[in-house]
Amino acid sequence: PEGLKRERIDATRALALLKELEFFSMMKNPIFGEGKRFEPTVRLVDSVGKLRELADAIGKKGEASIDVVAVGTHPRAARLLGVMLAVDPSEALYVCMGGGRGASVKDGADIDLFGDNAATEAEGRRWVVDRREFMKILAPILASPKIGKVGHDLKYVALALRGDGIALDGIAFDTMLAAYVIDPGKRHSDLSELAREYLGLEIKICDRSGAPNKDTAKDGAFIDPLANEAPALTANSACAALLLRDKLSPIINERNCASLFSDIEIALAPVLTEMEWHGVLIDTELLSRLSTEYAAEIGKVSQEVYDFAGEEFNLNSPKQLAEILFGKLGLKGGKKTKSGSHSTNVEVLEKLSEDYPIVKTILDYREKQKLLSTYIDSLPAQILPQTGRVHTSFNQAITATGRLSSTNPNLQNIPIRTESGRKIRNAFIAPEGSLIVSADYSQIELRILAHLSDDPALVQAFIDGLDIHTQTASAVYGVFPEMVTAEMRRAAKTINFGLMYGMGPMNLSKQLGVSFSDAKDFIESYFSQFPSIRSYMDAAIQNARDRSYSETLLGRRRYLPEINAANRIIRDGAERTAINTPVQGTAADIIKIAMVSVHSKLGTWPATKMLLQVHDELVFETPKESADDFAKWISEEMSVAHKLKVPLKVDAGIGKHWGEAH
Repeated sequence: PEGLKRERIDATRALALLKELEFFSMMKNPIFGEGKRFEPTVRLVDSVGKLRELADAIGKKGEASIDVVAVGTHPRAARLLGVMLAVDPSEALYVCMGGGRGASVKDGADIDLFGDNAATEAEGRRWVVDRREFMKILAPILASPKIGKVGHDLKYVALALRGDGIALDGIAFDTMLAAYVIDPGKRHSDLSELAREYLGLEIKICDRSGAPNKDTAKDGAFIDPLANEAPALTANSACAALLLRDKLSPIINERNCASLFSDIEIALAPVLTEMEWHGVLIDTELLSRLSTEYAAEIGKVSQEVYDFAGEEFNLNSPKQLAEILFGKLGLKGGKKTKSGSHSTNVEVLEKLSEDYPIVKTILDYREKQKLLSTYIDSLPAQILPQTGRVHTSFNQAITATGRLSSTNPNLQNIPIRTESGRKIRNAFIAPEGSLIVSADYSQIELRILAHLSDDPALVQAFIDGLDIHTQTASAVYGVFPEMVTAEMRRAAKTINFGLMYGMGPMNLSKQLGVSFSDAKDFIESYFSQFPSIRSYMDAAIQNARDRSYSETLLGRRRYLPEINAANRIIRDGAERTAINTPVQGTAADIIKIAMVSVHSKLGTWPATKMLLQVHDELVFETPKESADDFAKWISEEMSVAHKLKVPLKVDAGIGKHWGEAH
């Protein structure tokens, strides 16, 4: 009985263990004790004199941490309520802006700010600064590149400020990007978790979903700027960012990624801000026609499935679909979920589609349904009324590879090689008098592989401008390049990209539709022709095993502690990542470098805007009369973004819409 008695929790050891295992949510549990709370002082800047004092303090310090209180689920349409500034982590100063769009308080701007309670309106107004004084005294400091700005997710801050006519320049340190550069495999968007991990502090922060206060989100009521929760939480963010900067900066220097952080990630943030601000024009009439077309096709495909099944059912229900396929029709194969029911995921259905026509039809239904709901019907709803454009949000600190992702809409998932994907791209158009220019890196990952492996045959093929897939087919099949068929080239393309991602003979046999033995022979033949590539892959795995991380040419690390795992499946997955990270991660770094460089020179191309970045492609909007010259220029500019042992090649296309240009 004594051995079963519950003992007191050793909170110090428990928290240390939870931190090591990255169980940050569990660390919030009060049974482990309350963490040290962080609650800096908040002072209100409610007069011209205090505005000048704040401006003087920032000028003297040479930097300021900044955050905003804003309402709006989309940063491009956020309504600015106030600006929070700090030069010392113990105190933040709040400037209540009143939420107006470019109008001063004296003009009676934005009465809605104070809800329907007219009795408190006058009282609330005395905290709001005169916007004209703000623009005269503080706005020049925010716009000055000589005054360093510190903060968390400063792209959002820049967009919210710009919506109110206030420029933000001089971004010096973004804690979200710093944490991302330090370890891209972790979560970086939540400042409170970074504070808990790096500072050991419990911080409540403001939710950027739009409301200054959940109880008053609907009417935008915002009476007492200090009694309200949002400014206090925003002050936490502004002050904690200074502490985090001091903690993260030495780690960045220690890991030799200061250049990656400053010259690529920090430099890219203003570029993405500009792209998100401008947005892209959408052909709503085309999407309306596509909606009707796809709805009809989906109805037709659904009926085909029902005819196969002999009854109607909910095609979107995995449970009902499994009952039809594996119960009623008795399909053989597939796999079961943990609950014991049959899985109907894409991987399972793609295997079954080779033998069962109904499954092929179901996959066709799913693709059309996804395109209809994700893009065709949703894109028009995402157009901002103020601009008539769609403004996707580029996420800079999410993927472990260093690549950008995008949301609302997610442009990275539009199918590239299908007719359906091309139809979606046709809806992204240029305005009257302009054209779309698409510039795409050609086989950039294979070129990076040639550089990393220094394989003589592969390097020379790229230097000579040969078709690399034809050359690979020639080597693997043992025929002259002139004898390579289209089928051989397709197989070689699969081999080239597959092996770069660590594909083994089992997966290759499935991809090519050949036997395991043939796939194994293909791989052996490939490595006998390109032995340096095998040496590179072996070295990449060994380096990751020795250091527990893989690294790009520009110094971006991806930590892989699981590469030494006892479990073979886990270890094999980490080894594939170790091979691919230097390739895919370097490709991500190079296009970011190109974006920064191109953006800095776009001033020489009047009315030309960078609109989108998707994988290895940049999309621009440029006046019709300069489109040909710009296409040539952008190809040359992107091709010299980073020097490799082989040339970088860029293909540029021009069209009235993205589909035609791509």
